[in-house]
This record gives sequence, C-alpha cells and structure tokens, in this order.
Amino acid sequence: MVERCGVIVVPDAVRVNAPVACVLLKTGAAGNEQQLNAIRERIQKELPDHLWPKAVHILESIPMTQTGKIDYRVLEKLVEERRGD
Repeated sequence: MVERCGVIVVPDAVRVNAPVACVLLKTGAAGNEQQLNAIRERIQKELPDHLWPKAVHILESIPMTQTGKIDYRVLEKLVEERRGD
C-alpha cells in the first residue's frame, strides 16, 4: 500500500510540535478515503498514541535530494501550502 513515507513536525497548540506523515502510495493504489483510513488504522495499531501523526497527506511524489534521500525541507513547504488551503 505505502511505497515511501516521510514524517515532519509542525507547530501544535496542544503538543508544542506534532508529527505529520507524507505518504507516497504504491503504483496502482488509489489515494481515496478508504486508503487513508487504512493507513490511519495501521498507525494506531503499530504506534503509541503520543506518536500518532496530526495529519496524513497522500502525495503524488515524495521530493528527493540529489543523493536520493527524502528532502524534508521541501516536504515542510508542501505541508505548509496544504495547511493554507
């Protein structure tokens, strides 16, 4: 279901900083509400509640650096743009 995932933190009034997950689905997987719910259920099953992300964003691509690592600065900008919508 998930090909790649990057997690960043955003300011949060309750927790000071809260994680936000940015997810790239495997080819052919539909980015619909059912998939999003399945991802959230898996997170709740696998992680303690204080580590649950504040939000899960399904992206069409995950930005990468020239060395092949996730570009977290670009992810932060993408999430900030989505929060402004």
